[in-house]
Amino acid sequence: MQATPTPSGDQLDDIPPEGREALKQMSVYWWVWLVIGIAWVIIALVILQFTDRSLDIIGIIIGAMFIGAGIQYFVLSTLVHRWRWVWIVLGTLLIIGGVVAIFNPAETFEAVADVLGFIFLLVGITWIFQAFAEKDHNEVWWLGLVAGILMLIIAFWTSL
Repeated sequence: MQATPTPSGDQLDDIPPEGREALKQMSVYWWVWLVIGIAWVIIALVILQFTDRSLDIIGIIIGAMFIGAGIQYFVLSTLVHRWRWVWIVLGTLLIIGGVVAIFNPAETFEAVADVLGFIFLLVGITWIFQAFAEKDHNEVWWLGLVAGILMLIIAFWTSL
């Protein structure tokens, strides 16, 4: 049995010089993710109290996230040379989607809930099939079955 190699700082040598420079420039902003995480916790605890206004706020937050992702794609387009147009097109689509979401927050929330319900439905069905497929080899197969049934219940609940 071979030991798996541990990652080391030497692996940066495999990255092209322009990629290493980009990583160095981006690593200066490590604290941004911490601030964003703290902001999400504050938003979750203070603002989102499941009132009618919460639905609008969630739609606006989704719009802001789309706009932020679009800006991020524009920044990424400045770092790559090949397929730059793909990043620009995706960034443009995300910003347009973000603006639409901000001006229609209730509809945005409903659309996200519908998509989320569909994803829950697919996951629940997959877990149920997987539980039955593993029945002969897994003594706790029923946990997957119970989780799949609960996921189906959540899927139908989000569609209400």
